[in-house]
Amino acid sequence: MPELKRDPIRGIWVSVAPARKGRPHEGRDRGFVCPFCPGNEALTPPEIERVAEGEGWRVRVVPNKYPILPTHEVIIDSPEHNADLNTLTEGHLNLLVEVWSRRIKAHRDRKYVLLFRNYGHGAGASIVHPHTQLVAMDVVPEVVLKEASALTGEGCLLCGGYGVRVLEYGGYAVTVPEVQTLPYEVWIHPLRHEREFNPQPPFGRLLASVVGVLKGEFGVRDYNLVLHQAPKGYDYHWHLEVLPRMGRFAGFELGTGMRVIHYPPQEFVGRFAGIIATYVKGRT
Repeated sequence: MPELKRDPIRGIWVSVAPARKGRPHEGRDRGFVCPFCPGNEALTPPEIERVAEGEGWRVRVVPNKYPILPTHEVIIDSPEHNADLNTLTEGHLNLLVEVWSRRIKAHRDRKYVLLFRNYGHGAGASIVHPHTQLVAMDVVPEVVLKEASALTGEGCLLCGGYGVRVLEYGGYAVTVPEVQTLPYEVWIHPLRHEREFNPQPPFGRLLASVVGVLKGEFGVRDYNLVLHQAPKGYDYHWHLEVLPRMGRFAGFELGTGMRVIHYPPQEFVGRFAGIIATYVKGRT
């Protein structure tokens, strides 16, 4: 089983998970067969949850066969191998985020639950078929603890208008962070101060629209989604970070923990803000 260790000098948590070397890689492994496609259900561990559709399914949840930590689930977002969030119907998106929320709540006794999604090989996805992952852990990541101090109570920065809110729609905001850590980084969060991820329509429409604009208008091919919500016992304002992967970290980033952005963020904000509202309202 994976083992979690912490470096005593840098304070970095490391999961030692040798089994992950055996993960199948689409596009690299000869004779690759997608374990997430309909008809190949026997290639995954037994289901934790299934949203059925006739004799088939719309969403499946299975244990990760190559876990980072002992509690590691895969949520297979759709039966369609080449789908993405911006191509799914709004009804399917609403269903999917309900499953995300339900799986998070199933582990609310743990100190922290991370939901994330890797899309594209440049974002760490080894399989193209759309899927989201959940890891429940008994430590709280340092980045979340740092954010908690800024997202608490009356001093919550997201409640106070942090960053540039390019759109408010249906109780949610689409925000470009004050300081982007990756090119074209965008957050989606509730306007109200909410600790736990419990999204309601039109959250799915907003998420699909953000992804669609980034892919269609800004040339994003690979991206990560990372959900940050309240650790157990903490106040917090949850938010979903959409993190395009337009390049790789190099020596400067690894040696300092700092980031380098190669464009004026104001240019992105102006262009993105001019597109996203029209995209959201026009989506069917």
